[in-house]
Amino acid sequence: MREAPAGPGPAPRRRPAVLRAVVAFGAFWWDFLVGETPELFVGALVALGLVAALCADRGARLAAAFVLPVMVVAVLGASLARAAWAVQSRKFWNWSGMPKSCSLHAWITA
Repeated sequence: MREAPAGPGPAPRRRPAVLRAVVAFGAFWWDFLVGETPELFVGALVALGLVAALCADRGARLAAAFVLPVMVVAVLGASLARAAWAVQSRKFWNWSGMPKSCSLHAWITA
């Protein structure tokens, strides 16, 4: 039979305050930019990268002016399709953290 340690033992090591602040800052920006819809974040990066590549070529700058709105509509459409699929399949019913007894939840699931 093993005996329990006599004292509380050494305190767990904590991260330095600067490291905790950097991690918290990164977590905030990740949650703010990516959040629950990573496809919007990735779509925005792809659209901006494509427009930047087109703007690098002097002759394709006019095309860049038309590509950006088309990409925005495509990304938003894909995001809406994903959200509609999630609601249809009932995998996303608690998107706002509402309890089941909420009238909005009853309206969605009816």
